[in-house]
Amino acid sequence: MKLHAFLATTAELPRALRDGADGFSGTLLSGADPANLSSLFELVTRGALPADEALAQLEQPVAQAGPDGPWVYGVPAPATEALATASNMELDGWARDWSGSERASASPTSTVHALAGLAARATADQSLYIRLESPGGRATGAKDLPRGG
Repeated sequence: MKLHAFLATTAELPRALRDGADGFSGTLLSGADPANLSSLFELVTRGALPADEALAQLEQPVAQAGPDGPWVYGVPAPATEALATASNMELDGWARDWSGSERASASPTSTVHALAGLAARATADQSLYIRLESPGGRATGAKDLPRGG
């Protein structure tokens, strides 16, 4: 499974589905899936967006190419806002908490910082999205993915 975070307008979503996230401001989210992103979103919103609510939003694609994907999900606004306004110290703390380790590895840290960088550049017209592509086009819903951080 591949997850890409990217910025786009709603009008650009069909192109993101057809051509992938290349050509958009974005990044590959190594080691992340919708289920564990929901736990990150709960952390960054300090519980204002519980993980189960974030996961429910991440289970509802805003666009999809077909039943076998790829799919595009909107990053919940409270998570986008929290990431956009966070300090580097907060981002590092969230990465440590999200990884469940006193010292976060490069992957969670880079994921949190990449999402924050994109969130800071989001505008009223251009939102933060997650594009999920499953290997071989196999349908994989967020609820079917392993949970964890």
